[in-house]
Amino acid sequence: MGKGGTLESFAPPPGVPRSKHMGTDVPVLLPTNPNMPWWTMGDVDSYFMLFFDNLSSLVTIIAALTSAPMIFRGMMPADEWNSMNTEYLNMIYRKMLPGAGVALLFGNCYYTWMARKLAYYDKRENVTAHPYGVNTPGGFLMTYNVVYTLFIKYYCTEWNRAVTDGKDPGTVKEATDKIWQGAVASNLVVGLISCAGAWAGPWIIRNVPLPGLLTPTMGVGFVYLGLDPFYTIIAEPMVAWVPMYLSMAGYFATKNGSFEIKGIKIPCAFLVILAGCTAYWSNLCHYNQKVEYKNNEDAIPQYVYDNRGCGSVTNHIHGDGGVNDAKKRLWENQMTFGLGLSYWKDVPDFIGLVTPVAIQSVVETLEHWQMGCLKGDSYNMREMMFVDGFGTVLGSFCGSFLPNTVYLGHPIHKANGASCGYGLANAFTFFFLLNSGIFAMVGAVIPIETMAPILMAVGLSIVRNALEVTTSRNHPAMIPGIWCVIADWVLNNGAGNGNAGAKSVPFRGWYNAGQAGGIMNALIITSTLSDMIDRKYVRGACFCFAAVWFSLFGVMHSNNLQGHSVGADQRAGRGEVTWAGESPAPTPPGNEGWRFAIAYGMVGAGFIAAHFLQQAGFTDPPHEEQAHAQALSKALTAGGYESSHHSDDPTGSGKPKTFDENLADLEADVEEERKRRASTTGPGQH
Repeated sequence: MGKGGTLESFAPPPGVPRSKHMGTDVPVLLPTNPNMPWWTMGDVDSYFMLFFDNLSSLVTIIAALTSAPMIFRGMMPADEWNSMNTEYLNMIYRKMLPGAGVALLFGNCYYTWMARKLAYYDKRENVTAHPYGVNTPGGFLMTYNVVYTLFIKYYCTEWNRAVTDGKDPGTVKEATDKIWQGAVASNLVVGLISCAGAWAGPWIIRNVPLPGLLTPTMGVGFVYLGLDPFYTIIAEPMVAWVPMYLSMAGYFATKNGSFEIKGIKIPCAFLVILAGCTAYWSNLCHYNQKVEYKNNEDAIPQYVYDNRGCGSVTNHIHGDGGVNDAKKRLWENQMTFGLGLSYWKDVPDFIGLVTPVAIQSVVETLEHWQMGCLKGDSYNMREMMFVDGFGTVLGSFCGSFLPNTVYLGHPIHKANGASCGYGLANAFTFFFLLNSGIFAMVGAVIPIETMAPILMAVGLSIVRNALEVTTSRNHPAMIPGIWCVIADWVLNNGAGNGNAGAKSVPFRGWYNAGQAGGIMNALIITSTLSDMIDRKYVRGACFCFAAVWFSLFGVMHSNNLQGHSVGADQRAGRGEVTWAGESPAPTPPGNEGWRFAIAYGMVGAGFIAAHFLQQAGFTDPPHEEQAHAQALSKALTAGGYESSHHSDDPTGSGKPKTFDENLADLEADVEEERKRRASTTGPGQH
């Protein structure tokens, strides 16, 4: 699901046709191989695997998005809430989802074309296309940290400020459009940074420690894709408990995510959805969905969004978001081109979020390219990375605020014997579902309680993969990064606003760690700690000094604790990007960033001192680069995507290594890493 994968040796058997290059010279414009099959029996299995992969991501992300209006249910008159809810849901289903369908259509079609081009270039027919879909971690971060933030800003903060000042607050539609446009513009930035990664990616791999690159997405996998769905599962055990075990078995006890019975492969996700929907529509849910409470007939109604139960079959059909509501969404489509990019005021506030999301997407694409090379399909790396970013850009122009990426799974689809048809069929399937309004019905029939087990397994896969490709000595450096994402989750779930008269909830710490999703904090904090553990003090100092500036300008630790002044009559909201020392004297700066700037400066100075002590021989030398990062860097060098920092001619013969020699070196590195993982590492061993 757009997550980084483990580095495994997926080399095809001897004698099977494969690429004899690393993709560097494969032209962008090239004829296709007419003899390459469009569809094989392997495409059948792979179609359902990719379909359910994308489906589980979209259903759960849309469920989170459509829950936003519940924040204010009962806090405003019913007619006003209904108006807001209607406009907001119209924006999701009529404007955003059709754009997401265009992005999925483009990405999967382009990867189909790339596969057929590679088949022509290699003069063979056994090429497998890479899968493509919604970036699941990025989608949840956009939901909770961009859309929810803008939702509260324009439906609450700005609205109340205008009313208090005696100004016209505008219409609900105007507020909804600002939410949509702010999120779409932020998504465009993700896409543009991902496009730039086609050239910057190799530099990032060499200069950012692998734990720092992987921890932000690992944190999202642990919290939003693992922890949060688990609580949804455990709230409805009669519906979701069996699906949870099926999902865990499919993801972790099978070789390719499918259960095989007498040669027939049944996708794990299909069984999970079948079991969950059967229980859901058999009245096995907890029924408590009551939202209106009265002490007596004359009392003012109190509204509480009680999500302790998923309701009865009657709720599923007639309740909010049920089948009857979904019928009204059929054939609704108000997709526009470019209109969502007409409001950029809020984009700077999310730079600390969108930048790490884009960087992570770049790293994942590099890893998927490498695994494709090992399997025998060597695509042009820069073309792959640019296409990933451009798919997000195109989706943004069409109104989507969900980032897209190449998916983990090419080796599995290759093992299935898939060609390119599975991706092409998924492209048209989701384009139709998302542009016809039928997806609302899919979400009404397949509940979040059924999708949560799949999402949890995906989240745990991300965590496992991140830990597998990093050394055990760096794992302690990754945990504080996860804590930053946990802080964001706590804030999004309504905690952290007070301390109950004591110190039971360290709310200042939650805000300092979790603002902007905690993503940039996770990347930088993990990178500095990892470099310190690896004794790479100069690079660690560089990250510290970068953190000084990020903290001063609110990209990191943007906790505007006192809501400090940003103008004559305005106050900054928590998480808003502002200059940390902007409050006028004698009022102290309200942004906590200046404190962190000093703190990072002190740590950076300590790293510089440690470097000179190391150079003088008073401390131990740096650790060697991690095996996974070494192998990926060698693949980039062998492919000609970056210059080598080491000799390609250790024999001194004056001849560069051949492709076979480079590939043999790469596979040897992979095998060495696999042996390292298989060995038992005791506490404290490096």
